[in-house]
This record gives sequence, structure tokens and C-alpha cells, in this order.
Amino acid sequence: MNDVYALRRIEIVASGVLPSHAPGFGVDYRDGNPEFGFVYFHSPVVLEDCNGRLLHPAGTAIFYLPHEPRFYYPVEGCLQHTWFLAIGPGVEQCLRDYSIPTFKGLYLQELPFLLTFINDVRQENVALQEYYQDAITDLFHDFYCKIGVILTKNSDATTSKLRNRAKTLNELRLQVHADIARKWTVREMAESEGLSPSRFAIEYRMEFGVSPIDDLIDARINRAEYMLTHLTSTIKQIAKECGFNSEEHFSRVFYSRRGCSPGKLRKR
Repeated sequence: MNDVYALRRIEIVASGVLPSHAPGFGVDYRDGNPEFGFVYFHSPVVLEDCNGRLLHPAGTAIFYLPHEPRFYYPVEGCLQHTWFLAIGPGVEQCLRDYSIPTFKGLYLQELPFLLTFINDVRQENVALQEYYQDAITDLFHDFYCKIGVILTKNSDATTSKLRNRAKTLNELRLQVHADIARKWTVREMAESEGLSPSRFAIEYRMEFGVSPIDDLIDARINRAEYMLTHLTSTIKQIAKECGFNSEEHFSRVFYSRRGCSPGKLRKR
């Protein structure tokens, strides 16, 4: 039993709760620390993680393995963060058991239990009552467990959000393709999704691999190609029904996409 508990042992080495720093103070440890680390940022920060050096919002946290590089500095003003260094086989066990990634900025929003956890660990470390090391170990395991729960909920929420976004984008795409004669704009499509035009264009390309307008033009050209080869409508009529401003505009776009004019395709 003692051997089993020894394998889950975690000890606190140092910690800081919103320590005072001069404006612009940051951390740049290329070789990291020999201990496991955790940092929670109460204000926006430039943080280096597995994705490079990026701006992260307040509410971001990061877990470090021993000797992982540690680089962060405030966007403005003073660095506002809470941190701890820990050792013991139980740390790696918790990171593994609760699927907590290291060297990756994690947006956890608020952590109302963080300060209480740090204070409780400090008190146990100062009081040195019987079995205080076991008490500290239990506090750490509880902390990592709570982080794991947050990450799981965030992951589930993100997955659900992505599914809903994909569903609404596909519904919009079907609506657009069903009415290709309409003078659609990216702004109009974006507003129907509650997004800015730029954000909508990014999400649309991520979902379908093409911009909204290029996708619409492809749909128009596909429809026009069908009409040219199966119907007797004039090229002017086809241009109008497929949403082009004029026969000339239609011919130019068709040639650029198919390598021949509408009339030449019809004669094949």
C-alpha cells in the first residue's frame, strides 16, 4: 500500500500567486526548469507553446514537463499570473490519467478553485502535521482531476459547436445552390450565419475547401453546362437563369472554367 501511494506522491517546490513584477517582465528559460510546471495567466500574454509564439487571452494556462522551454511576457503592463513547480511521480501520472497536454496553451477561462488550492498546499507545507505529504498529494490529484474535467467539457462543447456550424453551413450552401440566379453576396451569406464576412469566408473554406463566391460560380457553371448540353435555351437565357450579369460575362467566366466558349461546348 505504501509503495502504491509513493507512486502517486506529488510535492510542491515553489509557487506564486499574482507576484509583483516590473512592467514588461517576462520569462525566457530556454532549458526550462527541472520540475513540472503550471502557469495560469490572469491577463493577455504572448506565450510560446507547441504552436509557436502567439497572443493568448486572459484565462489561458499551460502545463510544463521538466526542461521544456518556458517563454512568456505580458501584452502590456505587468505580468499577472499564478504558478507552481512540483516534483514526484504522481505529476506525470495525473497528466496521463486526465489527458492533460503539456507545452500547449489551454483556454480554461476562470479557475475559481486555483487560489484555494495553492493556499491549501502552502498551509499543509507550513504546518507539517502528520501525513502532510499525503494531504498535499491528495490536493494535487484533486487539482489535476478538476482540470481534466474542464478540458473534457471544453472538448465536448467544441465538438458540438463544430457539428452545428457544419450543419448550418451545409444548409446555407444548399439554399444558395438552389437559387443560383440570385445575386448572392458574402455579406448576405455571413449575416445569415451570424458571422462577419471575413470569419464566414474562413469557416466556409475550412468546411468546403473553396471560397463562398468560387463555390457559387462553380455551381452556376455546372448548371449552365447541363443546360447547354441538354436544353434548347439560348445562351442569353442560360446566362440569366444561372445568375450572370450578361451573356458576355457568362462567356468569359465559362471559358476561364471550362477552356472553351458556351457555344463551342454546345456544338460538340
